[in-house]
Amino acid sequence: MKETAVPRTRFVVFQLGPEKCALPVSDVREIVALPAIARLPGLPPLIAGFMNLEGTAIPVVRLDHLFSLPEHDPDVYTPLIVMKVGSPAVALLVDRITDVVTVPRDAILPVQDAHTFNDCVIGEFSVSGETVGLLSAARLLIEKERRSIAEFQAVEQRRLRELEGASG
Repeated sequence: MKETAVPRTRFVVFQLGPEKCALPVSDVREIVALPAIARLPGLPPLIAGFMNLEGTAIPVVRLDHLFSLPEHDPDVYTPLIVMKVGSPAVALLVDRITDVVTVPRDAILPVQDAHTFNDCVIGEFSVSGETVGLLSAARLLIEKERRSIAEFQAVEQRRLRELEGASG
């Protein structure tokens, strides 16, 4: 009898306050140590500021604020998860990266509808006996937040272009 392989998916697991969360590796562009972050006047608390990634202003989103967790002050070791999905592209400020794991799809348990805001937690799985919430990058922000972030990003991108023009 031929055995059929259970499809597996790789996830980046990270700590966010007391919670462990994960995102599919396929949604992650890169993980970077906390760079200098420019903070524009009038930014909502959800946005820590903007990082300059190869000439592109990338908004840094505070997941602790998004999930109403106690605010964690970043330090030089604080990682950012730069997403490759979503518009605008964002970097997520997390407490620390704990693992990259491969999980069989049938080990991912569903969560109740309306379990989290905007249903951004789409499943759960266990790693070393701890429950990990699987996040949907597409559902982390609501449309109004996306539009607001895009407007601030346009301002910061214009500022970066002006700085590059002044130094060149």
